[in-house]
Amino acid sequence: MSITVAITDRLASENVGIPGVSLFREQMPVSCVSGVLVMVRVAATINPYVRELRKGQFQVIARAKSEDDARALGNSVIDALVFDGEFELGGITFKRLYPENEPLVYPEVDSGNVECSVNFNVIYLA
Repeated sequence: MSITVAITDRLASENVGIPGVSLFREQMPVSCVSGVLVMVRVAATINPYVRELRKGQFQVIARAKSEDDARALGNSVIDALVFDGEFELGGITFKRLYPENEPLVYPEVDSGNVECSVNFNVIYLA
């Protein structure tokens, strides 16, 4: 299972979004007014000594009608993905998963919606 599948499954189970309606992987349709997009922008690195160990990053974009709503949606993603210690999601053993930043709000897009971004660092066993 890929990181984006495991993460979106977790977000769906925590009622952050509905897959295909308000929760997406790698691409979010322009028609979505309020939703969450999970995407990997850079491939994970492979540890040369422990070949199963991966270190990577993923980005979450939260879109809503207002800055406050976008920020709240971004914070709900953070809340759903905060764990203490090692845990498993979708068959992937996560050693560490943590947000790099609070939701960073972008200027309003052409559609009139507001988007914010949260970047996460992750260490996991493949």
